[in-house]
Amino acid sequence: MSPHWKNPSLIVYFLQRLTGAMLAVCLAIHLITVIYAVNGELSVAEIAGRVRGNPGWIAFYGFFMLTVVTHATIGLRNIFSELTDLGERTIGLISSMYAVITLILGCFALRAIW
Repeated sequence: MSPHWKNPSLIVYFLQRLTGAMLAVCLAIHLITVIYAVNGELSVAEIAGRVRGNPGWIAFYGFFMLTVVTHATIGLRNIFSELTDLGERTIGLISSMYAVITLILGCFALRAIW
């Protein structure tokens, strides 16, 4: 393994880029699905009926949610690091709290379609 990969900030840098790329793919799938539903004149009830309990959609939206939370948490941490005088420990605490709260909210959303 290259010594460059032992640098945590480099790993986080690449993780954010990777999650950004995955978000582009997930967002495209989501938007294509929404456009299909709108063009097919599906009602909210029909869409919910197709998604609810479907393991494929639950896995997709679970992955989408984890990717969003990871990407956003890293971005939030970078913003606080660059624009504030807060210490690394405080920034880590704020970022961690954000991640936990958004994961909990995301799990509630996933549970709603289960």
